[in-house]
Amino acid sequence: MLFSGSSQLVIGQYIPTGSIIHKLNPLLKLILIFIIMIALFVFNRGSDYAIIGIFWIFTFCLSRISLSFLLKGLKPVFFLVVITFVLHLLVATGEPKISLGLFSISQPGLINASFFAGRLLLLVGFTSLLTLSTSAIELTFALERIAKPFAPLGFPAEEFAMMLTISLRFIPVLFGEMEKIMKAQICRGANFTGGGFMARIKNYLSLLVPLFANAFQRAYELALAMEVRCYQTGGERTSWRSYPFHVRDFCALMLTLALVFSLWYRH
Repeated sequence: MLFSGSSQLVIGQYIPTGSIIHKLNPLLKLILIFIIMIALFVFNRGSDYAIIGIFWIFTFCLSRISLSFLLKGLKPVFFLVVITFVLHLLVATGEPKISLGLFSISQPGLINASFFAGRLLLLVGFTSLLTLSTSAIELTFALERIAKPFAPLGFPAEEFAMMLTISLRFIPVLFGEMEKIMKAQICRGANFTGGGFMARIKNYLSLLVPLFANAFQRAYELALAMEVRCYQTGGERTSWRSYPFHVRDFCALMLTLALVFSLWYRH
């Protein structure tokens, strides 16, 4: 199966639970995600991030997706959040409060590090919620409709949507292939946890050749499958499925706009 999920990564996977979040119009979900992302960059107070975080928890509960599954899959992202926090904590200027040898921690640095780490965590959280509750067909439909106004300018809207969706869905596939290759090499005596730093780097580099070979093989199989189905670029296509707006979509839009306007009013 081409788009099989990986147990180690959430981004790019789709978990059908039949929740109200899954039933929302895919175009509306994409627009709402853009609105929330803009709000994360416009409003930068701690209370604003707390309100947006509560909103994410509310929407995640409505999606009926397992929290343990989400936390397990976001482990690589947590490492990136920690790195972001530490870097902003050490490079920020201000009166030092705690000295750690060559580095010092200041109050402005702690505040900025918390803001950037919280922003990154919320961005990943909302993006993961979008992919977990939206199938590849729905996501392609939404991206195509978003890029459609630029088609008269020569922008390949359909090809762009297809390429972006395939790239997103290939992320868990590549992680799953890397897990299989790593387990196979461990059975042959490879050690990815012990030894020195350079020894670990050398062992991890040995994963690149079979990983890229499998990736190209899957890309070839996908291209062959599309050609067999007579897929051609530049053709006029209609959507097999229609995604009309319902009352639940209007309620979701009003709720998100109410959140954004409440944050704007507080400023």
